[in-house]
Amino acid sequence: MDIDPAHLQEFSFDPRETVKNEVSGEEKKDFSTLLSQGLEKLNASLNRADEMAAGLASGREVDVPETMIAITKADISFKLFLQIRNKALSAYEEIMRLQV
Repeated sequence: MDIDPAHLQEFSFDPRETVKNEVSGEEKKDFSTLLSQGLEKLNASLNRADEMAAGLASGREVDVPETMIAITKADISFKLFLQIRNKALSAYEEIMRLQV
């Protein structure tokens, strides 16, 4: 029985990657933790944009370009989080359709 070297690449791994993860000492985070942290950041961004827009509407001394940047950042962050939610929901629905 001959072993084809081309097929060995499928089973190979880079041990340096494992060492990097162990040496870096970074804490591994699960998906739910990343989602909750992202949601907290999104909420803070939306609140900041809302406060700046309210200040602008009430006539307070607010930097208009900075307000527009904050609103745009909040909008982009919200759209990104919405897409992440849609992808997660789509993956869940696909898993539920699997036949056991």
